[in-house]
Amino acid sequence: MTDKIKNLIEILPNNPGCYQMYDKNNQIIYVGKAKNLKKRVSQYFLRPQSGKVFEMVRNVDYFDYIITKNESEAFILEFNLIHKHMPKYNILLKDDKHYPYIALKKEGIIEVKLKRNIKDKNYVYFGPYPKSSFASEVIDLVNQLFPTKKCNFLPKKPCLYYHLGQCLGYCINNVSSDENKILYEKINSFLKGDTKEIENKLKSEIQKNNDNLKFEESIRYKKLLDAIQHVKTIQTVDFNSNENKDFFAYSSYNNYVCVSLFIYRNGMLLGKDQFVSEIFEDEIQTVSDIILQFYINNVLPNEIYVFSNDVAKNLEGYLNTKILVPTKGKNYDVLNKLLLNANKSLEKYFNVQIFNEKHKESLNELKNLLKIDSCNYIELFDNSHISGCDAVSVSVAFVNGEPCKKLYRKFKLSNSNTRSDVDNMREVLTRKYKRMIKENVSFPDLILLDGGITQIHIANEVFSKLNISINVFGLYKNDKHQTEGIIDSNGNKYVLEKNSNLYLFLSLMQNEVHRFAITYFRASHLNSYKKSIFDDITGLGKVKKSLLYEIYPDLDHLRQATLDELSQILNKNVALRLYNKLHGEDDLL
Repeated sequence: MTDKIKNLIEILPNNPGCYQMYDKNNQIIYVGKAKNLKKRVSQYFLRPQSGKVFEMVRNVDYFDYIITKNESEAFILEFNLIHKHMPKYNILLKDDKHYPYIALKKEGIIEVKLKRNIKDKNYVYFGPYPKSSFASEVIDLVNQLFPTKKCNFLPKKPCLYYHLGQCLGYCINNVSSDENKILYEKINSFLKGDTKEIENKLKSEIQKNNDNLKFEESIRYKKLLDAIQHVKTIQTVDFNSNENKDFFAYSSYNNYVCVSLFIYRNGMLLGKDQFVSEIFEDEIQTVSDIILQFYINNVLPNEIYVFSNDVAKNLEGYLNTKILVPTKGKNYDVLNKLLLNANKSLEKYFNVQIFNEKHKESLNELKNLLKIDSCNYIELFDNSHISGCDAVSVSVAFVNGEPCKKLYRKFKLSNSNTRSDVDNMREVLTRKYKRMIKENVSFPDLILLDGGITQIHIANEVFSKLNISINVFGLYKNDKHQTEGIIDSNGNKYVLEKNSNLYLFLSLMQNEVHRFAITYFRASHLNSYKKSIFDDITGLGKVKKSLLYEIYPDLDHLRQATLDELSQILNKNVALRLYNKLHGEDDLL
């Protein structure tokens, strides 16, 4: 311990606060919080340390601190400082999760939507939902069951939802506050888990339509009833009370910890999540920090249940709610179930780590095979089109053997190049690497092209004009159109064993770039096709186009619409024009 550190320890206060460790370059390398600054900070230097903590302490040149009023304020300050400075040794609190909530408008026009920010006091919130897809599923169900506002704007004429009885018609009707209040109370009750009334109503409608031989209507109500049962099955009501509870259990192995979470709201299980992290200081502190991190962006429940008295003690003072450690009963059983989840998640994590180790071995094998300095950053390209039309291209990136989606790129190619894959590749390589030069970002270590030696020569031609140097190789195929190995610019081939880790790794990358290309092409082609259909329909304006996009998510659904159905949305003449074009009857116009 240096004299500088000794002097700083002597003047440490016994207050709560946040401390920052600096290295000799005046960079913050670690941020922490403490109920007692003197006691907490001095422990780093007065006690023997090991592992990463020892490495961090060895690199500390000096430290500083900020006194806070209480522990909660210290925690929030710590969180903000970590986000601002991203210190080297802080492995927690960097990736804050903003879980979605279902938001129900309290007054005025009643609407239900997905929100991640819960600050708007005009809404009441249900959640959080760890899976946004499930929250969206519940919202879709609510919008089918109740006549809520569904349009992003109020049209001048009633839309299809109004004619289907799924909206009160706010665009044409002066809906009273009493009607809105009744609707609000019904939806609020439903989202809290009280579905009995609406289930009975649906059963009654099913029976009535069956008796009147209206089987299509009966099937529609049956689907809604099934959807309610599906949602209830997923949520699984485990508690008779309407308490909001969160449960945390953890498992540790090989200096890693997995914290699993169950979220109960109004007695219903809304979802689960897990967080895996390397242990920096000690197991209890790491678990405590993960739990505290969760509540930076999520509302505190009435009760939090944990397995450990030490964790509960760590959370006290930071979280203004009940923190309980059950030893028996239903809450204890839930924690035991959650512990199994934590064990399985940690096991899965290490299986993935083993898989990643194989990737690292494959990268090393690839580097040695191609005799290049590094292949930590690899890019692959793929083109997609139909008979040369609507051509698009994509690039994907793998960093340290893992897909890096923030480096994925999409390219809509010019019409003049839609007939030749060679021209397409020349265009996309030129555009991409010109931009990378302009932005002064790092080039990949290796580019793998799917078109053999011809495309390698195109790439080298482009790079020569741009005055840059990047390793480029191709993936060549056999006479059965199956990838066989790697080829260089001189035509030298490197045959790969079909069952080797390297072959499987390259196949994984090929599949990913192909998937990305097909997904982008389908979206681009669909938009292009929709645009070509709608833009030629006289009398079809932007508002109606937006409504059609909202009601019919793809062309298959649009083509299935009857003329009568389209006439409920559009002027009869416009509906006829659209219907005829959709069914190839333009000559009837």
